[in-house]
Amino acid sequence: MSRIFVFFLVFFVFISCFARIYETPEKCIERYGKATGEYTNKDMLEVKEFRRSGFVITCIFIDGKCHHIEYNKDSGKISWPEAKLLFEKNSGAQSNELGLDKDIWSYKGVYAEYDDVLFIVHARKYNLYISKLNRERAERVLKGL
Repeated sequence: MSRIFVFFLVFFVFISCFARIYETPEKCIERYGKATGEYTNKDMLEVKEFRRSGFVITCIFIDGKCHHIEYNKDSGKISWPEAKLLFEKNSGAQSNELGLDKDIWSYKGVYAEYDDVLFIVHARKYNLYISKLNRERAERVLKGL
């Protein structure tokens, strides 16, 4: 019984410390402290990198809101349960509502619509990318994958 409690406690702490789509830079800094890297990317968008709980989290901001999050795990592979939970926390949807399953790891680019918002998931065994974009920008991103 105590192992189950500890597992859920650790899992809750694990997921609660990660950024959410549409958070402001200030909220991201509040969530995990000072950014370990800050720069403007080639598209002239603000980028902040954070290190938390064994992950490097890269957030890209459009108009002051986080529209793209990349999770890279220091220790190697991101497991399917981790990826599923991160996506659900960022989308507000359950993965089965979006038609996503563990086969996501075999796709180069996947997108799903939920509540009139387009989500793009680009998953590899070592990275998980989640973007929340308008359709035009999302189509350009998908072509680039």
